[in-house]
Order: sequence, then C-alpha cells, then structure tokens
Amino acid sequence: MKVRFDFKAIDLMIEMFHDAKKGTVVNRDMLDRLLSHDALIQMIKHYNRPEGLNAHIVMKDLKNVFLNLNKKKFFSENDFLIEFHRNLRSKFDVLEELEDFLRHLKEKQEEVTNFAQKKLQRFLPQEIDFNPRIFIVFTGYSGGYFVGNDITLDLEHISKSLDKVASTIAHELHHIAFNGILESKLLSRQLPANKYLLAELVGGLMGEGIAYYCVGGDPETGHVGYEDTSDYQNDLKKWKSYFMEVNAVMLKLLNNELNTKEFFEWVSKHMSKTFGAINMVGIKTVEAVYRTKGDKGILEVIADPAVYIREYNNAATYLNDVEKANYPLFNHCLEVVFAQ
Repeated sequence: MKVRFDFKAIDLMIEMFHDAKKGTVVNRDMLDRLLSHDALIQMIKHYNRPEGLNAHIVMKDLKNVFLNLNKKKFFSENDFLIEFHRNLRSKFDVLEELEDFLRHLKEKQEEVTNFAQKKLQRFLPQEIDFNPRIFIVFTGYSGGYFVGNDITLDLEHISKSLDKVASTIAHELHHIAFNGILESKLLSRQLPANKYLLAELVGGLMGEGIAYYCVGGDPETGHVGYEDTSDYQNDLKKWKSYFMEVNAVMLKLLNNELNTKEFFEWVSKHMSKTFGAINMVGIKTVEAVYRTKGDKGILEVIADPAVYIREYNNAATYLNDVEKANYPLFNHCLEVVFAQ
C-alpha cells in the first residue's frame, strides 16, 4: 500500500478564499480547475449518498456557492447548500493559521502517512493492497470521508495536530479495508433483501466502532479523541437509548417490517449527525469486545463479521457480571441471523 497526499485542491481553495475574504468574486478559471478536480467530483458523490446526507446536489450547485463566497448570505431552497456556504466562509477567520498548518503538513507528509499505516495495520487481519490518495480540502460539512479508495479530509478538522491527521487517515483507510472484508465475508452471500440491509447495519456498527475506538483512538485508555467536544458528550449520554433504537431497527429488518427506503431514511438521519446512533453504538459495542479480548477479539470479528452481535453480547454479559458494568444486550435472535 502506498498512501500519497494531493494538495492541488486545497491550494486552489486557499487562493480563492483570500480573494473572497476581500469581497472579490473568485477567479472563474481557477474555480473551473477546482471543480474538475477528483476531490470535488468525489465530494458530490459523498454528499449525495442515500445512507448519508442525501443532499441532492450537482456540480453547478457547488459552483454557485463558490461564486457567492464573497457574500455573507447565500440563498437556496436546499438547506445543505446554505450550510455549505456558511461553513466555507467560517474558514476566513482562521485562513492564515490553516495555511501555516498546511505548510507543516506538506513538510511532514511522509512521517504522517507512515504513522497512519502503522495504526491501521494493527487492526487488520491481512495486508491491504490499494494505493489511496488523500485529498485535503475545505469540505464545507464533513470532517473526513472516503469514496472508492480515496480519502478526503477537511483542513480545519485535522489542524489540531499531525497526530490528528494520521489518526483520521487511519480511520478512513480502515473503513475502505473493512468494507472489502465485509463484502467478501458477509455481503457477497445470497442474502434476502432484509438480511442484506441487516448485514450492512452490523457492518456499519463494526466499521465505525473500530475506526473510532481502535484505529483513530487509543483503545488502551478508551479515548476516541473527541472527549472534549459537546457533540460527543451529548451523544455519549444517549448511547443506551440509541442502542435500544438500533436493536429495534434490527428486529424490524429481520421481520421484514422496514423497507429499503425507510431504512436508508433512518440511517441518513443518524449519519448526518456528528455521531448519532450508528457511530455511538458502534464505539460502545467495540469497547466491550476490546475490554474483554483486546486486539485478538477485534481481529476475530473483523475476520468474521457474522459473529459480531454474539461476540458483543458475550463481552457485555461478562463485563456486567464480573465488573458490574451495565451494557445492554442485543436480542438473542440476532446472534444467529448469519449462521451458516
């Protein structure tokens, strides 16, 4: 695996943002170069995912936002575009500081990618074979995401430290690698539609949980790196109610009481939040597996995602009995859904 940065899009953005900050309309030739870059093409795909923000945008919409960056207000019937414009303009106040960090990142990029790969490989059962690009941009919404084998990171989101950059890269790379494993081990089976959606949900819990807790975080301390944010703390307080909601959705899928459209609407509602049910339940269920079986337990469920619900229930039962913890349990019928 060879990881490499691509800074072309962020360099164009920063130059354009300096103009917009002065009240000048951005250079159209420069904007056309930006919008033809793979980072922006993938941004459209990411924000239009039905299981994500489902933003219903096209490249013309982004062009319109950038052409209006010099204006304090942006008017649209699409709330996503209004927030996108507001988020981009919020970078104006910290543009110089972010440029300084970007220069530092460019100088240390090889060290960062090496550290990210080291964090990643600890929680993969096999060597992964792909060559991802890492696009640095202002995303206008997300902190980071992947499309195909490429990763896009928001410059402000990663500007806390180079360790934050490496952890975020490792987090997203693990999603890419794990999705391949999930496909080969579980999703490629001849599953009926309802069980396929259930498998995707289990994979979502695992993927987000491992990426946050193990790869992007510090599993020895249990810190995921967001403890100082109100979004994380607020959703942490809700995690058991989120758990019951996830358990109920799983049972509805199992009993064919939730169709594909309804399922993706539920997923989108939570994935449009900073954390939400899928991320938070993923983090806490992975926490239980790691606390009982360490790296070995995580690698075992990655190698066989079908056993994840059972392994979590076993871990939670042990921690509840021995350490007087209070982890909720999934309905036991969910443990054997994917048994062959």
